[in-house]
Amino acid sequence: MPASIAAFADMRDVIDRMQEAQEQSIAASFERVETVKAQAVAAGELAQTKVKTATQVFLALGALGFLVMVTLLVKSGRSMASALGRALSFAKGITHGDLNQALDVQRNDEFGDLAKALDEMQTSMRDSMENIERAREADRQKTAELERAQVQQ
Repeated sequence: MPASIAAFADMRDVIDRMQEAQEQSIAASFERVETVKAQAVAAGELAQTKVKTATQVFLALGALGFLVMVTLLVKSGRSMASALGRALSFAKGITHGDLNQALDVQRNDEFGDLAKALDEMQTSMRDSMENIERAREADRQKTAELERAQVQQ
């Protein structure tokens, strides 16, 4: 029996060593799982940080683009309003008989076309008024000649 007890003790010793090796293997596996888990959490946090940064950059660029667009629209609107205001003032001057004013609008769009048309209209009206004035003066001279001729008769 002592041999069986010794064999049993050897067997128990082998089982204990196997159990200890298994526990060490399980502990090492848990450590690897925790390490991988920590790396995954760190990678997730890094990804969230990058997404947050990218979102902030995108929003900042969008806001900047919006401000540039609004600025251009305001400047364009002011430019159009200024050109239209000068054209309106020019037209009112013509309405009041001022045919010697100058309209200086240097644009290559519809407002420039309007300014050119108004300027041409003023030139045409001024030429017509000068022709009328010359005809009136010629008429006065003929009338004066007729009156002198009648007085002499």
